[in-house]
Amino acid sequence: MKIAVNGGHTPTSPGAGMYLDEVACDRAIKDALVAELRARGHEVADCTADDWMAYPLELNTQVSRANASGAELGISIHLNAGGGTGTEVLYHPAGAGGWGQQVAQDVSAAVASRLGLPNRGAKQRSDLWWLNGTSMTAVLVEVCFVDHRADEAAYNAVGPAAIACAIADAVVGGSAGATPAPEPAPVPAVPDIRYRVRAGGVWLPEMVDRTDTGGSGDTYAGNGQPIEYLAMDFPGWYQVCTEKSGWLPKVYAYNPDDLENGCAGDGSPIKYVRCYYETQDPDSTGWLRIRYAVANVGCGFFAEMEDLTDLSGYGDDAAGNGGTISAFYAYLVRA
Repeated sequence: MKIAVNGGHTPTSPGAGMYLDEVACDRAIKDALVAELRARGHEVADCTADDWMAYPLELNTQVSRANASGAELGISIHLNAGGGTGTEVLYHPAGAGGWGQQVAQDVSAAVASRLGLPNRGAKQRSDLWWLNGTSMTAVLVEVCFVDHRADEAAYNAVGPAAIACAIADAVVGGSAGATPAPEPAPVPAVPDIRYRVRAGGVWLPEMVDRTDTGGSGDTYAGNGQPIEYLAMDFPGWYQVCTEKSGWLPKVYAYNPDDLENGCAGDGSPIKYVRCYYETQDPDSTGWLRIRYAVANVGCGFFAEMEDLTDLSGYGDDAAGNGGTISAFYAYLVRA
């Protein structure tokens, strides 16, 4: 069988990202899938868009290359986002009851089983150009969620080669030329961090990474009012610059009830935040860093910081621009 395969998006037109980077992951899976299908004796066309291509050129290129290949089946690799967990595979409604739906069902079940994540199943979509514009039966594989810790841990533990093998098993079955899926190496999940902010004289519910334990559904700490104190629980230190006192000493503790030593702030609006993570056991967890960002009153979030590095490239060593901060979030990543 001739199969067209692509990794979704491009570095110029990136997809989703938080704990996992969609473009980096889908490229790794795509490369492994192309090799695996060829090892099983099938002809494969890699129709991934060039790195420099932006939307919509990148998407149009994927579709045109797939159509020009004469493939019987098209597989586009993506990662999902939006706070869910698990694997799902999208197909066009025209494939309902036929091969398109069957491929979607089989691939979703195989990948979910390999990752040990929920099988969200085959889902119809009529609004995606990869499914609408291709001339062959096509599916779009949402391998896992970039913004869920369990999905991140599963992806890192299993790896792209084993995910590719699961897709190949579902689509073409095994053969004498197939390479066996490697045993996953145990990779511990990235630890969670906890933090709280006080705004308007009230401590808001604790955040765990980007999840509000108070049930609001917010992905950040804040209520629109100026943040007066910040308390964080992680190995390392954090520091704030306030309207009243400027830069205050670094804080290494987490105790919102202790305004002197258990949190950072002096009761006046916070203007800047610095955080630095100190990896405790790199042999076990790998080197870790803390990512964090702030937003001023009435404004969106600034670019993320990673420890003391501004990921936007401006060279700042703290989050903020001197305005009054009203929202904050933080989470850990591997270096």
